[in-house]
Amino acid sequence: MTFRLEWRATVTSTNEVLKALARAREPAGKVLIAEVQTQGKGQFGRRWHSPQGGLWMSVLLRPHLAASRAPALALQAAQAVCQALKALGLSPAIKPPNDVLVGSNKICGILVEAATSGGQVEYAVIGIGLNVNNPLPRRTRLPATSVAQERGREVARFEPTESILKHLAAASL
Repeated sequence: MTFRLEWRATVTSTNEVLKALARAREPAGKVLIAEVQTQGKGQFGRRWHSPQGGLWMSVLLRPHLAASRAPALALQAAQAVCQALKALGLSPAIKPPNDVLVGSNKICGILVEAATSGGQVEYAVIGIGLNVNNPLPRRTRLPATSVAQERGREVARFEPTESILKHLAAASL
């Protein structure tokens, strides 16, 4: 799969923007990265704190997949994030259904939103919110961490992007 990256300074939600593009027939492979999300969201519509310094990214896919298999996309995305974090020297773990942890601290959340038709996935938008160098929220369901906090220094914010996309592509989504 070939990915086409678009960067925007501020969006409401990268997932919301890509869902609108998907409904307008945008082909698979569109990746939207935002500097800041003003209405980032997580599972069950929870607010996702998305200030400058994090990696706020959504990927549009059009997988040939039965609707009943759509939840597997979150696991595949979490595995891709884990591979990218391992390349940065971290030891991540997946907390099903959609979190990535380092130790007992949340470093990444994943939100998959899919549209189905006739029992098949028409499109899926995979949202990935990765704490890289951003300030961490004070109150969360799980204690939070970031790549910078774990490594003891800031890192190139988009360093994990290429690795995440490479691993998503390899998953044959």
